Amino acid sequence: MRRSTSVRELRVAVAAAALAQVAYVPFAVGELRYGNAFEFFQRRPFDRETWLRPAGPHDRLRQIDDLVDHRLRAGMSRADVTWLLGPPTRTTRFSGWDLVYYLGLERSPFGVDSEWLVARFDPSGRLSEFAIARD
Repeated sequence: MRRSTSVRELRVAVAAAALAQVAYVPFAVGELRYGNAFEFFQRRPFDRETWLRPAGPHDRLRQIDDLVDHRLRAGMSRADVTWLLGPPTRTTRFSGWDLVYYLGLERSPFGVDSEWLVARFDPSGRLSEFAIARD
């Protein structure tokens, strides 16, 4: 004999399905923006002291979005940029850029490359372009 489903059981099932979809949204956003859902939850505001002396291998990557979105601005002087970020990373990569900063392993599920902040200045010494690059 087939048992009929009660209205209460249907409501519970619908509520559980809706909750599961809502709970999935942050992970989906993380995957789309960062390539790794858990990176979405590890973003940090830019902190100059942590940037200059990172305690872990991901400290700069966790701050880079805030730095790019709210701190670095075209037109900043080279002195202001190097005060904010400290001395650039010594590397032969990205020779077409004026300043290069190592950020860490790329933010993706299968990250094998590194991410770098690169900056270029105009002839008057003002920040004209910056980007996050991968090698």
